[in-house]
Amino acid sequence: MNTESVTVLAREYFDKRAGNSYYSAQVYVNNDLAFELVPQYGYGDQYLFEACKELKKRGYLPELEQSTPLSLVCRENNIKLIYNKSEVRRMKDL
Repeated sequence: MNTESVTVLAREYFDKRAGNSYYSAQVYVNNDLAFELVPQYGYGDQYLFEACKELKKRGYLPELEQSTPLSLVCRENNIKLIYNKSEVRRMKDL
């Protein structure tokens, strides 16, 4: 597959009572929805690491070392990367 661009749009919810963060994301390849990451525990840039892992698994990106960040994989392969994470107020909005 000729991957020219990857867009990752994530949503994050912080459960104040339990002190945990959760996220979900939609991942687009060449402006087409490739897959969604179901709501799961994680914080910070975890959504980018999981998106990268799944993109490699599905053949959209070349296999490199497991811990290689998505931004580096895209930069080394001349792939445009766009990502954004927004916070939501309710878990059901993920």
